[in-house]
Amino acid sequence: MSIIFSSEMKAIYLLSVGLIYFCKTVASLEEPNTTLAPVENYKTNPYCFRFTWMGPKYNKDTPYKNLSCDNILKKAKGIPCFHPLVITNNTNVPDTNYMWEEYKDKPSQIACRLVRGEVCARYSYRYNGAIENITYMCAKLNVDNESSTSTSCFKEDRLGREIEVCVCESAAGRTPCNRSTIVLADGAPVAPMMLLLAVVQLLLIKCLQLR
Repeated sequence: MSIIFSSEMKAIYLLSVGLIYFCKTVASLEEPNTTLAPVENYKTNPYCFRFTWMGPKYNKDTPYKNLSCDNILKKAKGIPCFHPLVITNNTNVPDTNYMWEEYKDKPSQIACRLVRGEVCARYSYRYNGAIENITYMCAKLNVDNESSTSTSCFKEDRLGREIEVCVCESAAGRTPCNRSTIVLADGAPVAPMMLLLAVVQLLLIKCLQLR
């Protein structure tokens, strides 16, 4: 799916629209398989984190094992969600550096392999300034007049709801670049205005099943 921006639209809005479309049709799509093959490893392939942090409302004492993305989003439109669903024991965002150390030898548990033409993305959703959830994923971003993709963030405010999408490119042998607030903070380079004319195409990767 490819959509061309008008000059008034923001890249983040198109990203949301693309997600709505793909979420509705994912059952009938023949999705590309970017899950790691057993012979592949993080030393020779770059990866993006792929999971959803359920937000500060959930912790180890909250019944969550049988929850699905539908339970978390509560019919909210345009918000991505991927298994595995992750919780923390406090209101902090996940310690992705720790997670990578634990799973880098079996990265398909929490990551997707970054293939040519894709970028790593981190999608944050806030309401009245408070973080609701964060989804880490692989996506494809085609930018007009841009020869390469650097770390860039797109923001949109909608009546108290703030959506931020940050994209970057990982390198083989290193922690996925869409890892933390520190790396993808407000001080990161913001996409130039020409991104308003970008073509954004999302490639949804198969979600891991809850075990």
